Amino acid sequence: MKIYLMVCIYFTLFLVTYSDEKINTDKSVTLQVALSHGVLINGKKQKIYLKVSLIGIRKTIDAKRNPINLCIILDKSRSMIGAKLKQVKKSSRMILNLLDEDDIISFVTYDSRVITLIPATMGRDKGDLIKLIDGIKGHGSTALFAGVSKGLYEIEKNASTKYVNRIILLSDGMANVGSVSLKDMGDLGFAAAKNNISISTIGIGKGFNEELMSSLSANSDGSYGFAESPEQIDDLLKNEMKQLISVAGKRLKIKIECTQGVKPIKILDRIGTIRKDTITFSMNQIYNEQNKYILVELEVNNPIVIKGYSKLIDVQLNYILANSDKNSVLRAKAGISWTGIEEVKKRSINNNVMEKVVLSMAADQNRMAMLMFNEGNLEKTLENLQFTCGFLIRNNDSIQSTQIEKLEIITKQIQEDLNKNYSNRSKKAWKAYDNFNKTQNSLNQEYRYKQSASQQKIIIKKSSKKKKARTK
Repeated sequence: MKIYLMVCIYFTLFLVTYSDEKINTDKSVTLQVALSHGVLINGKKQKIYLKVSLIGIRKTIDAKRNPINLCIILDKSRSMIGAKLKQVKKSSRMILNLLDEDDIISFVTYDSRVITLIPATMGRDKGDLIKLIDGIKGHGSTALFAGVSKGLYEIEKNASTKYVNRIILLSDGMANVGSVSLKDMGDLGFAAAKNNISISTIGIGKGFNEELMSSLSANSDGSYGFAESPEQIDDLLKNEMKQLISVAGKRLKIKIECTQGVKPIKILDRIGTIRKDTITFSMNQIYNEQNKYILVELEVNNPIVIKGYSKLIDVQLNYILANSDKNSVLRAKAGISWTGIEEVKKRSINNNVMEKVVLSMAADQNRMAMLMFNEGNLEKTLENLQFTCGFLIRNNDSIQSTQIEKLEIITKQIQEDLNKNYSNRSKKAWKAYDNFNKTQNSLNQEYRYKQSASQQKIIIKKSSKKKKARTK
């Protein structure tokens, strides 16, 4: 009987395609759809996860790029005087020199009040524009909300599908003039996104409000960068410009439709909408070679079965091709097979999908920990972070992901930093990682945590275990 059961299991495994990954592509973007399981148990209500990936296709070097509609918003309050303001001026000159004649540039500065230093203009007379930037002097307080509002006004003058519309905000301080509400700042981000404008924010030093800065970028599908020292500003802005000149697609609209017997439960990390059996998302742009993804938790309960297979979801992507107003449509679908054997379901798990699910859940737990810390509850914060570490270790036993290992180390480092009262740096660096987890947009090329010798040993031990396992 035991031998018969094993034969049934392996025969079923042979017949089933576990990942059931469906791929559709054109010359600019690839649409890829996968489920966390390829096989489910007959007659049971079950939870699975959907991953929808969008991948920008690499363009040739001589491919014509989209013109850019760019607004730089600069905090020139008293705290910026010195090395920070000097570096920002230098980096702004670098950006101007990278712009073409078809690009549009505007420049807004703020301290206690807001000044439109350069109204929206074509990037031609760079010499005159550079003189205006060189003349900026720092003083006053920080009217962050008013500065961003004025920048939005300038960029909206020319916001259209013809351009890649982007605001870059640089600030080192806490907002202390006008609105300082997280909701108001987040709403500004949403307002920008509705007009297909992304806001990228760069926090300088350890005195800025990372919650305000990251909410602006996350809600508008922008990037968030943390420059611990003025010297890092240049690299962050170069990364931003590299993205701006390599857009593969614009105004992306993703529509996911669940079939009968499939119910969307929740969206992980990203901002989207669930209405009955339909889930929708919007993204402002995707860059060459960038991989953006969406995760959705689904409940499967008695769907339609045809010859042992159930189609669960249909996905449609509409977007505008780079450097044109032409619309492109991609479609994909995914489904599962059925079994009565639990081992078959277990073996059908797609580790690539589950890796992202585990990372998302752990990041959410760390977010909760940071909220507790902001409320002054250090003990609960450390308990929550410890729980996250355990969660990552348990789930990585089967997945064996270096990204999960990395987040485990980051979480341990946050614990150490909070214990040593390095909370300012820890919170800001964490937000850079967390923003990437939400949007897959990043200015920091790597999450900058210095690993202790003990943490490096952890990585070496885990890596050597993997090598031994492969050898066996």
